[in-house]
Order: sequence, then C-alpha cells, then structure tokens
Amino acid sequence: MSKKDVLSADVWAEALISNKEIYILDKIFKNEIPSKFSDKIKLAVIDSFAQFSQNPTSKSAGYGVKENYPLIEDNLRKRYKLSKVVTNNIISFLNSAYIKMKEINHDIYFWRKAIADYIKENYVEEFNSWYDSLYKSLDKNEKIKFLFLLTALKYTSSIKDIHKWFFCFLIRKKNFQRTNLKTF
Repeated sequence: MSKKDVLSADVWAEALISNKEIYILDKIFKNEIPSKFSDKIKLAVIDSFAQFSQNPTSKSAGYGVKENYPLIEDNLRKRYKLSKVVTNNIISFLNSAYIKMKEINHDIYFWRKAIADYIKENYVEEFNSWYDSLYKSLDKNEKIKFLFLLTALKYTSSIKDIHKWFFCFLIRKKNFQRTNLKTF
C-alpha cells in the first residue's frame, strides 16, 4: 500500500465520520423533532439546541452541560410562555439527543459548533419570522425603546452604561424615585 493510498483512506475515514455526524443532526432535526413536538413548540426545541451550542463553559469546569439545562429551560419558559411540563420534555429530549451525539463523537466543542452551523444553515428564516412577530406585537413606545436599545448596544455592552442610555425613558415615570437617580 502506497503513502497516497493511506492518505486517501484517512480522508475517506474522516468523510465517513463527518457523514455520521451530519446524519445524526439530520435525524434529530428533520425526523425526531417534527415527530415528537407540535409545530407550535418546534422552534422552542430548536432554540434549546441553539442555547446548548452557545454554552461557553470550558473543559476544566466540566463543560457545564447538565448545569445549563435549568437555565435553558427557564429561558424557554420565558421566551415561549411554555409550561414546566413542556419545557421539561424539551430538556429531556435535548439531553437524550446529546447522548446520541456523544456516541458518535465525544468532542463537545465539535457538537457546539456543528449544532450552531446546522441551525444557521437550516432555521434562520424560522427565527427571523419569530423575531419579526415579536417586534410587530410591540406597541409604538416599546418599539422606540427596543430600537434605542439596539443603538445603545452598538456603543456599549456595559449594563451600567445601558442604564445611562435609558435614563431618558426612566425619568418620565411618575413613580420613579429620586433615590434611583443616585444609582446612575
């Protein structure tokens, strides 16, 4: 066997592994999610995977997989106004899907990137539609505040600075206490 044949075998093996990883993501997102969850809840399930993929916890801290499930569940409940029973089912599904993924590839960093890429490639329109519907449901004043927040975030991510930017909205409230002014 020549060196060229060995290299080809390595490339072939890598392609097979990659195909397994793509296959499991396709199976989870295109088969299992639609068969186990209603259309109304489908985006929340995909969102749980998106949140899972954004977990920055390092290997030295134990990746924080199980520790982040309650945070993801709480986010889903708030974002989608879902019951505890529904969000618990979503988290159970997310965990079982992650176990399946680990059987193919133990590298959590790989899966975080693969999931994020998969969602970007396949579900951007669904998220954009959801965001658009949220924006359209805001009244005029809420829309102004939202756009103002987006503008402020271009310049700072400090919560203290954000409060300063929003001071003009807070001062208008009749029940705004003078003591609150000291925090700015």
